Amino acid sequence: MVRNAHHVFLARGVERVGEATELNEGTFEWVALADVPELIAKGRIANSGSLVGLLHVLALSGPDARASRAE
Repeated sequence: MVRNAHHVFLARGVERVGEATELNEGTFEWVALADVPELIAKGRIANSGSLVGLLHVLALSGPDARASRAE
């Protein structure tokens, strides 16, 4: 069971100004919400905490989530 608090940050209508950086916590990457289902299917997102948060966001976003792409 995952009982830890998890934080998912979703930004819409933003401008990318640089690469994601975090020196102590792992590898981070900017991705379009529309790309998330494919990343999950390919096993590139496999952490249960990340999956719960991202699947929640996708479920609440509806069909438009796959159509919108961040540049």
